[in-house]
Formats: sequence, structure tokens, C-alpha cells
Amino acid sequence: MPAVVIDIYNSGISVSDGEKILADCVSCALIESSSHIIVGDAAAKQAYLRPREISTNYWNDLSSHSETRYVLSNAEIAYAHLQNVWEQTELQDQDVMISVPNTFTKQDLGLLLGMTEKLSIPVSGIACNAILGQSGPIRDCCVIFLDLQQSCLVVTEIKQNKNDISVGLPKKIFNYGLQILLNNVAEAIAKQFIEDTRFDPLHLVEHEQYFFEVFPSWLAALKSADALDCKFTSDTHSYTIRLNKEHIRRANEILLNQLSAFLSMEYHKKDALTIICSASCADIYGFEEFLIRLPGCAVTILDKNSLAKHAISLQDQIHSKGKQIHYVTSLAWNKTHIPTAVNFSSGNLSELHEIPTHALINNQAYLINEDLYLVKSSQDNKLTLKTIVSDRAICKIAKNSFLITIEPLDASKVKLNNKSLDANESIHIGDRLSVEGYLNQVDFIKVDNHET
Repeated sequence: MPAVVIDIYNSGISVSDGEKILADCVSCALIESSSHIIVGDAAAKQAYLRPREISTNYWNDLSSHSETRYVLSNAEIAYAHLQNVWEQTELQDQDVMISVPNTFTKQDLGLLLGMTEKLSIPVSGIACNAILGQSGPIRDCCVIFLDLQQSCLVVTEIKQNKNDISVGLPKKIFNYGLQILLNNVAEAIAKQFIEDTRFDPLHLVEHEQYFFEVFPSWLAALKSADALDCKFTSDTHSYTIRLNKEHIRRANEILLNQLSAFLSMEYHKKDALTIICSASCADIYGFEEFLIRLPGCAVTILDKNSLAKHAISLQDQIHSKGKQIHYVTSLAWNKTHIPTAVNFSSGNLSELHEIPTHALINNQAYLINEDLYLVKSSQDNKLTLKTIVSDRAICKIAKNSFLITIEPLDASKVKLNNKSLDANESIHIGDRLSVEGYLNQVDFIKVDNHET
């Protein structure tokens, strides 16, 4: 019997036969009344025009109620969403498997099965998305699954051996997700519009709606260019800014550093870490690049067909025997699954433990997220830190990936931990930079959550 997979990926639902997407619908619902719900793109086009009637996070907690003007249970909204997607496919006589987030509870699974029964969807089995993310054994490493959901980022460890893999409860759930990360990028772009043109694209709801519809196309174009001219037309006026990659990368730097701090703390004793990411991770500009730069890691971002393709290849294990539907959190390898080797970035996660976040001088901490220059004062024998290079700069402090390095710029007697600095050096927490003949020095420290 032909098989399809319904992937409830929290920020949307897709239906796939393993080769192509048969239907896909974002998790956005417009509650026009207690009996009339519009879902998907049609709802998203009014998300900022009618915010009190919009619900986007209903799959995260099916047993609760929405906070919209017309209060409905999240399960009712999810039912309308699932119904819309299933009707798009017009499928018959299919073996249907469902992939769900690892955050689903037993109660969520029960409510989901009630929806499928009411819609006459012939479900044969349900599997955790984390278990479907890894399509084969990976040699000599620890493996985790990152699931970027609407309002949270879920880290699940995958336990693998030569015979099978399994997953337990999430290892960590961060309280930021797709919405917050996208909003941070949007707000960074809006802030630049204000600074460069004095126009605020988020001031009026009509502008805000249009802005959130168009800015993803700017980010897509920026992937293949270092900078991009972004034009916003309002009534009879047009406003243009020059957007650069580095500005966008910094929008989510603090939140993503929370992830790197957790990984370094949890897996610093591992020589290698494979990170498998849900397809939604690709929606955040710079997320993949951030992960690739993590020392000792290999990164794969799945596409929307990946989970379905793997589920269909292991259909016999997911298909429930008998009438009761089982929730699958472990799978056995078959003979075609040959262990593979992956390429890891240089270094080890343990290095992140020793990397400073700030340079401290004159009782002021400078966040090291851009180039800093140690400059000789023209008025006294003290040193200062500047973000702009000058002819009085002695050395440059730079962030290279996650590493902090120092580059000497002149022949002054610069010392790192009382030893002459003659070439580029990497910096660790507790290091001290001084210059002969000057009273003060620079200390390198780590500040939790980047709070000074």
C-alpha cells in the first residue's frame, strides 16, 4: 500500500510521500468567530492586521486554550489546521504515518489520534521526529537533534549503537524559537531603516504586515551577496537601506550563544558532536553558519522530505501491529544502513569553556563581537580600547569564529601574560594584555548572558 507521512513540525504541517511535498501549511490561524477558523497563508496575511484574532502556537500545548478574542481550545484550532492540510491532498487508500515533535505528551498524542479518527485519516503509526532525523549510524561521535519550533528550541540526544537508535525526553528546551529569532532579525532591519532614513516600517500595522511578508526575500537574496539594497515603498515614498550580512548575524547572537554555552557544558568531554537540525532551522538567517563554526561539530540541516523518506524506508517498524497505535521512539538499523563517517570542524567543544566574552579596561567591559583596537592615549600614559583603527593602535583584538585572537600592529613592547607578543595569539579567560610604559592593562573575562 502506498505510504505518506504527515509531519506535524509545530510551526506547520506537511504531507510527503518521501519524494515530494503533497501539502504544506504554516501554523497560523485566524479565529474570525468561535465557529469560523482560517488557517495557513490566508491567516498569515492578516497576522499583524488582526493580532487579537491570530493564534500561532496551538500545537505547542493542545490541552490549553488560545488567548485570542474568541477563546477556543488549541485542539480545536489544530483540528482545523490538520483538516485543511489533509483535504488539500485528496488522498485515498494510503498508509499514513505521523511524525511529531519530541515535546508531545501522552495527552497531546491522544488528542491527535482523536483528530485523525474524526477526519478518517488511516493512521498506522506515530514516530518522534528526532528518531527520524538520523537516517543511518554515524561513526565515533555523539548525535543530537535540534528542533526549532514556533516558541522553543528543543535539544534531543540520540543514543546509537551498532543495532539501533533511540531517544528519550528532550535534553534541553530553550525558551526562544522561530518567532523570536525571526522577530529579532526583523527588528534589526527595521532599526536600520529608522537610523538611515528616519522611517519606521513597524509603526503602522499596514506597513508591519507588508514588512514581515517581504523581509524574508531580502534575507534569501543576502545569502549570495555580502550586502544588499533593501527598498520599502510606502504610499508615494520609497526608502532604501544597505543591509550587510554581519548586521543580520548579530541580531540573534546572544540567544545562539546560549545554545553554544549549553553544548560546550554538556558535551565538552566528547571529541566529536553531530548536530542534526530540523528543516525549520534553515528559516533563520545565519543559524547554520553559526553551528558550522562550533569547534568539533558536524552539522546537517534536513529538508522537508527527509523525515518522511526515512519513515517510509522503515515503515514496517513504525506500522503498529493490531488496532492500537504505538508511539515509536526507537528504530533498528537494517542491512542497508552502513556506518558513515562525517567531517567535523577543527577543535573541540571544550575550547568554548575558555573563550572570553569581554575585554575589561579602566573598569569598563567591552563585548568582543567586533574588532577592538588597543590604542595609546595622546594625553597620558594610559591605554584605551576603540572600535576604529588609528595610527596610535598597538594591537587588534578580533573574533574569528568562536576564537578570540590578538594581532600586534606596531613595534611597541606588548606583553600577553608578561610574555612578549610577537605574533598572533589566541586568547583565553584570565589572560592579561599590557604594554611596557603604560599604567593600565586589558583583562579578558567571561560574563554570563553578556550582562555587564
